[in-house]
Amino acid sequence: IFLQKKVQMLLLLKKILFFINSLSGGGAEKVLVDLINMLDADKYELNLLTITGGVHEQKLSSDVHYRKILKSNNCISRFLKKVILKLPPAIFSLLFLKNKYDIEIAYLEGFPTKVIAAHRTNAKKITFLHCDVSVKPVLQHFYANKQKCLEEYKRFDSVVFVSNSVKEGFEKTFGVLDSSKVIHNVINTDEIVAKSNEEINFQFNTSGLKI
Repeated sequence: IFLQKKVQMLLLLKKILFFINSLSGGGAEKVLVDLINMLDADKYELNLLTITGGVHEQKLSSDVHYRKILKSNNCISRFLKKVILKLPPAIFSLLFLKNKYDIEIAYLEGFPTKVIAAHRTNAKKITFLHCDVSVKPVLQHFYANKQKCLEEYKRFDSVVFVSNSVKEGFEKTFGVLDSSKVIHNVINTDEIVAKSNEEINFQFNTSGLKI
């Protein structure tokens, strides 16, 4: 009976894929790791795909099925990463997105968004936008024109902006999306409190101006 219930539970699991370029020291990468670690592994099969790893991969929960395409960080891997990022998104998805998922999430604007948009499946598709593109033109070199960008974002079931200003910046630059949502970044308060209680060996000179 226990095994039967276990199998039934596995069959009901929603398979979720998160895709981001790497798990290097950036803010989006840190927030993604916090987010995926907070999701209930009893309800979801959590999958994470990156091209390269980074400092945040050590913080991933053991419940996350993590796959990185390039295992090392030597000169050859850095060259191969540049080659991979030049691949047409449809070719990348054919090579590296062979499994089926219920939900596919591009957690970064640019290449991850283009790959998930190009992946022709019945999965629910979600993309995240972290930057105010009216101030920082991070999307413009990925698309021939504003209309092409807007058309691609319309392929997603949900476009998630991490703040109201990010949403307003996109709408000001590219246009309004019916599928847009504002979801603020998760904050791991338990980790913050734990770190605040750690002792550090820090020598401080009180003379002069300190900032």
